Amino acid sequence: AALAVEAQDVATEEDQGGRDLGRLLPILLVFLLVSGGSYGALTVFAAEREAGTLETLLTTPADRRAVVRGKFLCVLAATVATLLSNLLGLALAALLGTSDLPGGALGPSRLLGMAVFLPALVLLTAVLCLACGRARSFRQGQQLLFPLTLALVVPTTVVLVPDLEHSIALGLVPLAGAALSLRDALRGALEVGPTLAMAASHVAARAWALRRLATLLDAERALAGGDVRAEAAQRRLGTRSGLILGGAAVLAM
Repeated sequence: AALAVEAQDVATEEDQGGRDLGRLLPILLVFLLVSGGSYGALTVFAAEREAGTLETLLTTPADRRAVVRGKFLCVLAATVATLLSNLLGLALAALLGTSDLPGGALGPSRLLGMAVFLPALVLLTAVLCLACGRARSFRQGQQLLFPLTLALVVPTTVVLVPDLEHSIALGLVPLAGAALSLRDALRGALEVGPTLAMAASHVAARAWALRRLATLLDAERALAGGDVRAEAAQRRLGTRSGLILGGAAVLAM
């Protein structure tokens, strides 16, 4: 009873920073990737459909799978650019000491280990393309993004569970397995089996999403339009309702 016990963390600065990042970065990356890739997905699908250029493309004898792959790669480029720019800013902030992260939190080994999240990046891009490919207009695509983002974030919250061990079963769960693999990589304790299971499940899910998108981009379905006048009237009604509710909220505040 007379002895005072003092806990001292013997982990290195890089391990401490990786542990802290592992509880935050997987969730943050989903928000960043969806926000960055959504602009590209909305442009090449919803905006082109609304402008009529998608219908023109689908009247050509080009293979639908080739069209989907081309548009998917464009959105993927925007998503990767978003990821790299944000990671670079985070690493510079850690090195310069302008963040709460230790200077060695994002060392070369940790940055290299973050490559395990690439399957999730590709899957997120495919899901964005599928969601925006179903949208009939740019506005409808924008309305889909908020619930879609929440649905994609939920599986990654498994990293918040204390002492949850990664396993092959968890690796098969889309996004949840990638989040756990990234957490382990940042901790410096990446396991091969669950990571391979995660990569295989994400590749399969990405392939299904792109096949589904190619089916949706059937020329007859894309060219089949509804009642343009009725749709325009509904859009004007929705705009008026939005303005009224927005004005009432401002006045109430």
